[in-house]
Amino acid sequence: MGRETMIRLLYVSESTGDNLHDILSVARRNNPELGMTGILITHGTTFIQLLEGPKETMPELIKFLKTDTRHKNFRILLKHQTQSPVCAGWTMKHHEIIDTDRPEHRAVIAAHANLGPTNDPARIESLCHAVLELAHMHALGQKIA
Repeated sequence: MGRETMIRLLYVSESTGDNLHDILSVARRNNPELGMTGILITHGTTFIQLLEGPKETMPELIKFLKTDTRHKNFRILLKHQTQSPVCAGWTMKHHEIIDTDRPEHRAVIAAHANLGPTNDPARIESLCHAVLELAHMHALGQKIA
C-alpha cells in the first residue's frame, strides 16, 4: 500500500499586526481535524508558510487564507502533490528568523528578497529549497537558533 498523496503549498504574505500568537493557536487547534501540517517562518512582518495536507482540504484552506485579514499580500508560490511530507506531526511549527548570520536563515532571507513581483520559477524554487532545508533541519531535531 502506497503513501497518501497530499498537497504541498508554499506561500508568502505580510502580517497586518501583532497577531502571530492568534495565528499559531488557531492553526494548532484546527489543523489536526483538517489533516494539515506546516511550518510558519517569520522574519519581521514577513510570513513564509509551508503547508501540507489532503487535496480535499486544501482548496477551502486556500480560500480562507486569501481572505484572512491577519495578513496581506498573500501570494501562492508553489502548489503541488507530494508523497514525502516534511511537516508530518507538526500541527504548526513556528520558526522566527532572528539570527541572520546563520546560513540557513540567510538562504531563506536572500531567496525571499530575490523573488520580485514575478513568478520566476527559478526564484520560487530557490525559496522553496531554502524553506524545505530549514524544515528538514527541524524534522531531524538539529539545533536551529
